[in-house]
Amino acid sequence: QGIPNDLSSKSGLPFHVTDNESHRKYGKIVGYYEGLKPCLSITDPNLIRKILITEFHSFVNHRELTDESEHMNKGLFFSRYPNWKRIRAIHSPSFSTGKLKAMKPM
Repeated sequence: QGIPNDLSSKSGLPFHVTDNESHRKYGKIVGYYEGLKPCLSITDPNLIRKILITEFHSFVNHRELTDESEHMNKGLFFSRYPNWKRIRAIHSPSFSTGKLKAMKPM
């Protein structure tokens, strides 16, 4: 697809170090693999905004964890679409502009 990729060995170093090195070397979009699964790392704020807001309907499902019984799978960041939508609807009113402004002194 023409996306630069970093296939170098990253063993022994923290992800934030290797990710920063990859983005300095290849630019704002870098491809890599987690096992056999291809992934993208994006640091362009405009593209991130487009993915998370404008084109969200194309990226509704998040990363899957291997163990279905884990409590992490039931949270907002790892839920699959139908369950994610329900959780998001419950959480959204907590983050309205008025409620965030009320929390500002905290």
